[in-house]
Amino acid sequence: PESSGWPRAWPPRKLWSTNVGVGCTSPIIAGNRLYVMGWRGKDKGIARPGGRDTLYCFDLQSGRVLWRQSYPCRYQGRLRKGDERQYGGPLSTPSFDKATGFIYTLSVDGDLRCWDARRDGKPVWGMNLHEKFTIKRRPFISAGHRDYGHTAAPLVHGDLLIVEVGDTKGTVVAFEKKTGRVRWKSKYHDPPGHSGSPVIMELSL
Repeated sequence: PESSGWPRAWPPRKLWSTNVGVGCTSPIIAGNRLYVMGWRGKDKGIARPGGRDTLYCFDLQSGRVLWRQSYPCRYQGRLRKGDERQYGGPLSTPSFDKATGFIYTLSVDGDLRCWDARRDGKPVWGMNLHEKFTIKRRPFISAGHRDYGHTAAPLVHGDLLIVEVGDTKGTVVAFEKKTGRVRWKSKYHDPPGHSGSPVIMELSL
């Protein structure tokens, strides 16, 4: 019976709308700005980048594009397997770091990038995880053989950026958030799940 906290007037009044392309990621809000990713392109093959991922920064109230940054990217990851007609474009939600003003994005094909939101999204550092690490296709499970590529949002924690990479020498990798240098890899090195983002947990033993 308690209040949900939503305004009494429902549905809410639409302020603005736009189309940012294809994708299954979510928008995020930081201050008076909204950030979201989308993919556009004609060639949806995986043999080469057939389109571009774009990170958009909108004014929250008006929907005006303040800046955008893009890079060549595949429609689906290079290890894709199963349900190919059901998704495409970026799947990982961007992560914003209030301390630095950096925003981190991860494409379906493993393009991990850092942008400076305080400088119109100027690139800070970036890499493709498949080119830097050894990543194998997600194994067959009881429900079938599927690999959707990189879906989990990067996690900012202190001076680290924690990412489910899927490297054969460490499934989870911690990068220095300002430089992208590898700080550590997890002892766990089994194939990644690519279905849930890292979260911080406190355990009482």
